[in-house]
Amino acid sequence: KMKKIKPVTKNWEDWKNSKNTAALVKKVKHKLNSMRKKSAKRRPLGIAGINWYGCELFFRLVGVMGNSIPCREGMDFVVQYICKPICEKDQCQLVDLFDGIMINGASVVAEMNCFHSYTWKQPLQDTLRSLRGGGIVSETELTKSYLWWDLFCQNQHIVEDVIG
Repeated sequence: KMKKIKPVTKNWEDWKNSKNTAALVKKVKHKLNSMRKKSAKRRPLGIAGINWYGCELFFRLVGVMGNSIPCREGMDFVVQYICKPICEKDQCQLVDLFDGIMINGASVVAEMNCFHSYTWKQPLQDTLRSLRGGGIVSETELTKSYLWWDLFCQNQHIVEDVIG
């Protein structure tokens, strides 16, 4: 089980207000940097994936999971208002910011061994339920299943990376 994560905002809707974005991005990056283990093994070459604990860490950190106000927005909201601003300065994949973070003794980033897909307008909560309840990631595999999920594994700032 993952320790409690304090979100950078109590209301995920704060990401909609562009006046809040820079401060929220700074808090997310600071928190991820503080969690990174200096001695952690960096991800190997290959196609990166993120395990459930990395996904949960991200969604709790940005305030769209575990808050009293559930996020009913689609994945398009998550990409446009949260992921893109977080990665904009570095022009990186979101998964790059999780490299070196360990939860429950395992790196949250490693070579992918599972694939996750969803529809653009599908509510985030439905996507997360499908991962946990749909048999893709079982309780015993939370640390061993590394998802290729475009949200984390594509650079949303490079058109060629997004459209393949």
